[in-house]
Amino acid sequence: MGDGTKDVVTKLGYAKDYRIVHADSALGGPTPRGEFRLEFTTTLPAPIVLEKTTIDKAGKIVQQSLEAESAEFLKERQVTVMMSRETAKNVMVMLSGLLKEDG
Repeated sequence: MGDGTKDVVTKLGYAKDYRIVHADSALGGPTPRGEFRLEFTTTLPAPIVLEKTTIDKAGKIVQQSLEAESAEFLKERQVTVMMSRETAKNVMVMLSGLLKEDG
């Protein structure tokens, strides 16, 4: 290019263990080595531990109910991402740009 710039083309592929992870919250911070750790979590309701079915004399189901272990929710850790300071800055710039586009 005449202005001193050049294009760098990068081909992106997928790792064999690539997967999409749902996250509705994240935890993290710096590590002792100066890297950054982001731990993505998802919120799950308490597991169902009991199913109760009421059947009348004719064998017809008249009522069904599910009971949970408790009324609490569980934050399940899905994946932790370790990154260098430079990568963390790049992620921050990318997310900031995307959020600005959203309004």
